[in-house]
Amino acid sequence: MKKRREFRSPYESYNRSSRKLGIFGRRNLDTRFPAKERVLGARTDTAALVFPLDVVRKARIVPTQFGSLPVVLVAAEENLAVVGTTGG
Repeated sequence: MKKRREFRSPYESYNRSSRKLGIFGRRNLDTRFPAKERVLGARTDTAALVFPLDVVRKARIVPTQFGSLPVVLVAAEENLAVVGTTGG
């Protein structure tokens, strides 16, 4: 019987490297977050919201504003982040 090989992502080395960004050797011109930082984001015509996932996961509950709408970012589990409104 043949042994099944463990699945490995072809992007594993790319994801681990802070030097590799995109397929054409691009540089991170926006220095607000490190390259390849995983974020939770939302956007409308008049507002934008971005939080690093690690911040949400560590805090577990992050009350904030999305334009004029109050929202709560919640990390119910280690690998899950959810956005919910607090009203309206």
